[in-house]
Amino acid sequence: RDRMRLVVLETARLNPPVPETVAVSYEPEEFQIGGLGRRAFPPGCPVLLSYANVALDEAVYPRPRTFAPYERASALWGPEASFVGYNGVGDRGDRLCPGRDLSIDILINLLEAVRGPAA
Repeated sequence: RDRMRLVVLETARLNPPVPETVAVSYEPEEFQIGGLGRRAFPPGCPVLLSYANVALDEAVYPRPRTFAPYERASALWGPEASFVGYNGVGDRGDRLCPGRDLSIDILINLLEAVRGPAA
């Protein structure tokens, strides 16, 4: 099931089930904006995070358009995870999707029903 979980997460990285999330900054903050450098945002400013753009960032995922679930295992799941899908990173995140584990388990069950249990 762990290998199937990686397949589901890598699929979600390349085809995010939630394309973006919006938060509001409560304090003045600075963010790195691609090649534009750091930009300041005032309190109350909406901040949009595009999961699709992060998933294709070569600084985060080498060869980002390549489907490589086992090669990216530590980036997709576990304490070193950097995958930002489901409004969280691994098991961390203030707004972690409450249905994440259920949706992943449903997809793994579907894959096992079609393919058969993983060895």
